[in-house]
Amino acid sequence: MFRESQKLFALRQTEANDIAEISGSQAQHRNLQGKIRGLDQESVRQQELVYNAEFQIQQMERKVSRGQGERSDDEKRALGQTIKGLEEELEGGKDQKKMLVQQCRRLSNELRAARRREVEAAEQKT
Repeated sequence: MFRESQKLFALRQTEANDIAEISGSQAQHRNLQGKIRGLDQESVRQQELVYNAEFQIQQMERKVSRGQGERSDDEKRALGQTIKGLEEELEGGKDQKKMLVQQCRRLSNELRAARRREVEAAEQKT
């Protein structure tokens, strides 16, 4: 009976040790899970910061490109259409100027001819 009592005592001691070890492992597991959650949150926060930084870099690069005169395809098309319209308007203005200069010359010639006829008519009267 003494031996059985010692065996029982030893088994209970082993059980207590095992329970303490399990409890310690569970506590360690909870602590590690908490650290993992914290590191995940930190990782997400850092990814957000990197994303924001990259976005700001892209905006700055666009501003620098625009400052250097680079334009987007849409802006290039719009400017091209504006230039084409203004060139057509310029050609129309040049044609109108040419016509007006010709009319002015013709009228100037007619005026000179009319004055010459007037002078000749005045000389014939006298």
